[in-house]
Amino acid sequence: MNERRVIWFLSSEGILDQSRNLIPDTPFGNSAIIAGVVGQDCLAVIVDSYDVWRFASEVWKKLLC
Repeated sequence: MNERRVIWFLSSEGILDQSRNLIPDTPFGNSAIIAGVVGQDCLAVIVDSYDVWRFASEVWKKLLC
């Protein structure tokens, strides 16, 4: 079972890769990530205290709350 694992760090500078570089192509850039949760096939984050974004199937979508 060769499963590729991706590790991202949620930070006050945005989402960073293992080398602490900003992940490209996020719609919220280097905005602060307040919290995040990983689901079976997705990631959800709270950005700048109020925006909620979901990443699934390699696409970011802003959720209306």
